[in-house]
Amino acid sequence: MRKKRKKKEEKVKNDNKNELNKKQLRIYNNLFFAVFCCFLLFFAVFLSKSTNYLPFLTENLQNYSFQVGEELKYKISYGKSNKNRGAILAGYANLSVQENGEGNYVLKASGKTTKLFALFMKVQHQYESIIDRQTLNALEFKMDIEEGKFVKKDSIEFQQVTNNHKKTNDIVSILYKLRSSKRLKVANTDTIFFSYYYSGEDYDSYIINMGTEMIKTKLGKHQATKWSPLLEKGRVFKDTTGAFIWTSSEPMQIPLKLEIPILVGSIYVNIVSAKGTIYDISK
Repeated sequence: MRKKRKKKEEKVKNDNKNELNKKQLRIYNNLFFAVFCCFLLFFAVFLSKSTNYLPFLTENLQNYSFQVGEELKYKISYGKSNKNRGAILAGYANLSVQENGEGNYVLKASGKTTKLFALFMKVQHQYESIIDRQTLNALEFKMDIEEGKFVKKDSIEFQQVTNNHKKTNDIVSILYKLRSSKRLKVANTDTIFFSYYYSGEDYDSYIINMGTEMIKTKLGKHQATKWSPLLEKGRVFKDTTGAFIWTSSEPMQIPLKLEIPILVGSIYVNIVSAKGTIYDISK
């Protein structure tokens, strides 16, 4: 009788442990989804400074914000909400500017989990965009995504001289095009509505200008612009608001910090290195 009771108790204990492990795995999956699916997306679309967003994409811009050789590195962490950074290092992300044989910019963006988090699910995102050096319009784009057993590869060529793709920019090129735009005089708490394209779908969203504030990063103190974007409540995010992104001042307008609340805790993206920038970001 005692043996049966003991076996039953052990079974209940193991079932509870397995259920806890499943919950933890779901949390990790949500974390990775938010980090690597949203990191570049947030930095790309939530920097918009124009209420006339779609026509803005067709403009030819001159670049005064970045140069060949620029490399930005970020650490992605997870922890309690409303902190400067998370207690657990979850991954890394890089943004870089190179040049091809035709003199066009080659923009590369990547993100990956740390070895520890990769034990639960290995995640790697790689994006590459080739843009015209004179207009900053997208010419080619490709991506390679690995999230556990899920793998997705895609590539596209943009014919900017035709009407078919005249208004098309990819997730990486739009970041650098927006960085090169002139900042509009947007009053605090003004809401900016816009649409964006990602992975075969169009999305409507908005961002609120929260004004400027002094923030401290590993590269020093910065008078940064603070933005509050719309989130998609559900599988990952616990609410439609609560995320913030901080960008440096003109002319470089570099993403400095990002805080994203998820169902459990928050994700933090913090800049840790900036090399080859047009100006010294630490000054």
